[in-house]
Amino acid sequence: MKRGIIGNLISPPRALLLEALASGEKSVGELVRETSLSQPNISNHLSRLRQNGIVKCRREGRRIFYRLTDPRLQRFVEPEPVSAKQPRLLEVYADYIDALYVWDIKRAESIVVASSEAGVGWKLIYMEILLPALRQLGDWWEAGNVTVAQEHAVTEMTRRLMGRLYTRESSHCAVLDHAPLALVGSVTGDIHTLGARMTADFLEDAGWQVIFLGGDVPQEEFVKAAEHHSSGLIALSVTCEAFLTVTENLLHYLRQRWRPDDLHILVGGCAALRFSEQLLACGADAVAEDPQNAAQLAAPWLRQDCARSPDSA
Repeated sequence: MKRGIIGNLISPPRALLLEALASGEKSVGELVRETSLSQPNISNHLSRLRQNGIVKCRREGRRIFYRLTDPRLQRFVEPEPVSAKQPRLLEVYADYIDALYVWDIKRAESIVVASSEAGVGWKLIYMEILLPALRQLGDWWEAGNVTVAQEHAVTEMTRRLMGRLYTRESSHCAVLDHAPLALVGSVTGDIHTLGARMTADFLEDAGWQVIFLGGDVPQEEFVKAAEHHSSGLIALSVTCEAFLTVTENLLHYLRQRWRPDDLHILVGGCAALRFSEQLLACGADAVAEDPQNAAQLAAPWLRQDCARSPDSA
C-alpha cells in the first residue's frame, strides 16, 4: 500500500502515540512513560506529525505539551474489520487523506467507493473518514496548505460521495408516516453544508421525516418552513464564529414563537461546540458534537412526538 502524508501513522510507534494522546494533552515525558518509546524517537515522530497537521503543541516553561488536532484519529487505531474482507479504517483514512493532500480527487473517491463496496457502512464512512478529512482540510486551509480550488473540489467530491453512499442504504430507514418532521440547514451567511447534510441523513435514518434546507438560510425562511410543515425539530449548523450572532438572534426569535415542548432546537458545527453555553442560554435544547450525536440527542424527542401523535394509536 502506498503511504504518503499520514500513511505512516499506522506504524506501531505512531499508533502508540495516537492512543496515548487520545485521552488528552501530554508532555513528551508523559508519552515516554506511557509508550515506553525513547525520548528521541518520540520527539522525531511528534515533529513529523506536527508538520503534517496531525498534532498541535504548546509550550509551558521548558515543557512542551502535545495534543491531537482531531481526536477521531485515534478511533482508526482501535476498530478491527467486521469481516476479513473489510479494510481497516485507519488504512483507508490514511490513503484517502494522502490523496486529498496531493489533489488526486479521482483516487480519493475510488478509495471511499471501494470501502463501501467491501462492506463498510455509510455511517462509519461518514464519521471515520469523510468528517475527519473535512476537519483536516480545514486545518490545512488555515495553514495555507490548500487552495480555494482544492477546497471546492474536495467539497463537491464529498457531496457526491454522500449522495451515493446514503442513497445506496436509504432503504433501511424506518421513517413512519406519522413521524415528526425535522428541518435541517445552515444559518444565514454560512454556506458550509456538508455537516448539516450528514446530520439530515442521520436524523432520517433514525426515523425523522427530514427536509434539508441547505446553506445560508434566512431567519424568516426557517420560521416559514417550521410553520408550514408543523416541524417538531429544527437542526441548525454553525461552522464559524462569524455566524454566532445571527444564530443567537434566530434562537431568540424561535423561542418567542414556540415553546420547547412544541419545537425542539438542536445546534451543531465547530462554532456551536466552542460557544455551546451561549447557544443553550439563547434557547437551544442541545448542542451536538457531530452528526451521529445529533441523532442520539434527538431520539427522546422523536419518541415523545411519535407517542403523542394521533396517528400513532
